[in-house]
Amino acid sequence: MEIRRREVWRYLGYQGTAPQPAEQQKIEAVIAQLERSVAPRHIYLEKACCAERDGVVIEGILFPSALLARNLAGCGRVILIAATLGVEADLQVRRYQARSMADAAIAQAVCAEMLEYYLDGVCREIAAEKERSGLFLRPRYSPGYGDLALETQRDFFALLDCRRRLGVSLTDGNMMTPTKSVTAFIGLSHTCRRGEKSGCQACSKQDCAFRNWES
Repeated sequence: MEIRRREVWRYLGYQGTAPQPAEQQKIEAVIAQLERSVAPRHIYLEKACCAERDGVVIEGILFPSALLARNLAGCGRVILIAATLGVEADLQVRRYQARSMADAAIAQAVCAEMLEYYLDGVCREIAAEKERSGLFLRPRYSPGYGDLALETQRDFFALLDCRRRLGVSLTDGNMMTPTKSVTAFIGLSHTCRRGEKSGCQACSKQDCAFRNWES
């Protein structure tokens, strides 16, 4: 897996600058350790959907979010996708926490980038497959983005059966465990909307500490 160093630096708070050489050495050591021990995996399902004014209906379940409805406008189908780095990533972070909180912060940043990079690759493969059928992917949209409440994870998990199929479950506070996991809706449309905003640029949380202002 090709870890994008600039993304790791961004998660660590280096906005547009590179860490000092000693810090870069630490980052490289953590990347090497996590690449040896972590094996990302994913599941997904395609469902019919209906985008309404204030939300999206999938199998009779309403996901209330005007922004998600805008993202999926014109899509008759949606992909529900979940990916995880597994329990080993959480174990590695806890080991770093026991030694050094600074190294643990690096591990958190590397895991975030590993998961994002992995999911980007999965989505490219799905996009190539769907384009052969004349369908195009909309940007990923996750519970917790914008006005899509984290509580919607309950229904999302039920539809995708994340616990049984992926080994990912929810806490009482709707946080995923293993923690290095992500879920998302991806609309399928017959209309290609290239140049559409995605990731940080599609999220309305302007005050997010990890927002990427460059892409």
